Amino acid sequence: MESAETETQVLHYFHQAKWPPGTIATQLGIHKSAVLRILAEKDVDTKKLPRARNTDEFLPFIQAKLEEFPKLDASRIYKMIKERGYKGGMSTVRRLLKDLRGRPAPKEAFLRLTTIEGEEVQVDWAHFDSFCFGRATRKLYAFVMVLSHSRAIFVQFFPSMDTGFFMEGHRNAYDFFGGCPKHALYDNLKSVVIKRLSGGIIQFNQDFLDFTGTYRVLPIAVGIAKGNEKGRVERAISYLRTSFWYGKRFKDLEEINKQVLTWCLTDAMERPWKEKSKKTVGEAFFEEAKALYPLPNDLPSCEQKKVVVAGKTPYVRFDCNDYSIPYAYVRKQLVVLASLNQVRIIDDNEVIATHARSFDHGLQIETAAHIAALRAQKSKAQKNSNMNRLVTMVPKSEQLLKECSARGKSLGQQARLLVELLAAYGASALLAAVEEALESDAPHAAGVRHVLERENDREGKLPALPIAQTEKTKSITVKPHSLASYSQLQGLVLEEGANHD
Repeated sequence: MESAETETQVLHYFHQAKWPPGTIATQLGIHKSAVLRILAEKDVDTKKLPRARNTDEFLPFIQAKLEEFPKLDASRIYKMIKERGYKGGMSTVRRLLKDLRGRPAPKEAFLRLTTIEGEEVQVDWAHFDSFCFGRATRKLYAFVMVLSHSRAIFVQFFPSMDTGFFMEGHRNAYDFFGGCPKHALYDNLKSVVIKRLSGGIIQFNQDFLDFTGTYRVLPIAVGIAKGNEKGRVERAISYLRTSFWYGKRFKDLEEINKQVLTWCLTDAMERPWKEKSKKTVGEAFFEEAKALYPLPNDLPSCEQKKVVVAGKTPYVRFDCNDYSIPYAYVRKQLVVLASLNQVRIIDDNEVIATHARSFDHGLQIETAAHIAALRAQKSKAQKNSNMNRLVTMVPKSEQLLKECSARGKSLGQQARLLVELLAAYGASALLAAVEEALESDAPHAAGVRHVLERENDREGKLPALPIAQTEKTKSITVKPHSLASYSQLQGLVLEEGANHD
C-alpha cells in the first residue's frame, strides 16, 4: 500500500498538472501499476486515460520552465527537450503548450496587409530589462527592423535609445539585408517624430531625415495608438522575447549582440513564412533581397556628438566616464563623437584621441602615451626650474653643468642634487665648493658635496645632508659579533701591565 502522501501527490499531478500515469510513476519512483491502482480507487476510469505522448516524460521540466518563463514559445521548449533526449516533432510540442496554457480569448480582428518585395520595413525599440556594465546598471533596448514582405528580422541591442544608436541600428540593419526598402514605418519615437501639428502634419527629426535621406528611404509615421499598422515588428519583438531572450544569461553586451545576430541568421530565417507554410522566411528573404535598393557608396555618420570642455587635467568627461587627451589640449572646447564601441575626441576636425567606449561608471580610460607625455613635460619643467635657480644664485654652476653634460651625466639629476646642496649650505659655500670642484677636475654634484662635507669636518660640524646611499650600500647586511674576544684581550693587557709594575 502506498502512503497517504504518495496518494495525494498522484492525484495532484494527475488532475492539476495533467501528467499521465507513466510520468507520475517516473517522478515519484513507483511502478505505473501503483499509480493506476490509486486512480482506480478514486473512481478514475483508467480505461479512458489519454494516450501517452512523446512529451510525457518531459512534462515536469516543461512546466517548471513555463513557470519561470511564462512566455517561452514552442520552438524554444522544443530545443530544450530535444537536447534532453526528446525524439518527437515540433507539432506535438505545440499541441502540448496549447493544452497547458489554454486557448486565448478571441481578440479584435484586423485585415492582413499585403506588401510587395522590397517595399517596406517596420522599425521599433523594445525594452529588455536592465544589464550590468561593471559597476553601472543601465536599461537594455533592442533595435528591431523587419522586412514586411519576407518577415526577415534584424536585431541589435543598445544601452539606450539615443538617436545615434538608432541611426547605427539602421545602418547595420541595411548592411545585414544587403540593401534598402522604399519606405520605413515608425510610431511616435522621439528619434523620428519631433511633434505632430494640426492637419496631420508631422515634424520629423532633422538629423534623422538627413541620415535616412542618404539611403533614399522615406520615413512614414503611423497613426497614434495604431500599433496594428506596424504589426509585423510588434510580432517580431514578441517572437524575439520568447524564442531568443527568455531562459538565457549573458556576460556582456558583445555576447548578446553576437548571439542575437546568429539567431537572426538561423532561427528567425528558418521559421515558416506566413504567406506559404512550405516556404521559410529565409527562402522568401532570398527573393526579396533582389528587390532592395543598393546601399549608398558613402555611408552617413551615426555617431553621438557632444561638445565638451577639458579642465585643467588631461581628460574629458563623457557619459559618466573620463577619457584622456594630450595635455596640450587642456582648458579647450572639444567635440566627442561616440559609437557603440568607440569614442573619438576632435579639435578643429583633427582627431586627437581615440578610445574603446565604456558603459561603466566613474572610470578613467587612458592612453599611456598621453600620461607619459604629461609626466615628461612636468619633469622637464622641474629640471628647467632647478637650473634657472642655480644659475641665478650661483652663476659658476652653469659651467659645472656644462662639464657634467659633456661627461654624459643627467642634467636634471645633477641640477636637483645641487639645489639640495644650495638649500643646505647656502649660496656662498656652494660657490666656493663649485669653484674647487672645477679646479680639481671633479665637475659634478658628488665632487661639490665632498668639498662641502670636508669643510664641515674641519670645523667639527655634522653633515648638513644625510649620507647618500646607493642600491648597493642599501643591500649590505652587517652581522653583529660577540664582544667576548675584546674582553679577553682587555684582560691580557691589564695583566701584562701589572707584571711590568
